[in-house]
Amino acid sequence: ILLFDEILAVGDVGFQKKCMEKIFQLNKEGRSIILVTHSPEQVRDLCSRCVVFDNKTIIFDGDAAKGVEIYLN
Repeated sequence: ILLFDEILAVGDVGFQKKCMEKIFQLNKEGRSIILVTHSPEQVRDLCSRCVVFDNKTIIFDGDAAKGVEIYLN
C-alpha cells in the first residue's frame, strides 16, 4: 500500500509530471494507492474510490466520480 499525501502540492512542473507518471505506472500495476489531494482531476484520473472529509468527519465514502461531485458542491 502506497500513501501519497499532497505530493503534488510541492515542486516544480517537472517534478509534478514525474510523480504523476510514477503514480499512473503503479496504478496500472494494480498497486493499492492512498492519494491525499484537493485535486478533483487527480481523483477522476486515478481513483475508483473516494472518501470526502469535512471538518474531520467523513461525509462520503464511495465511487470516485460521486465523491468529486460532492467535493465540488
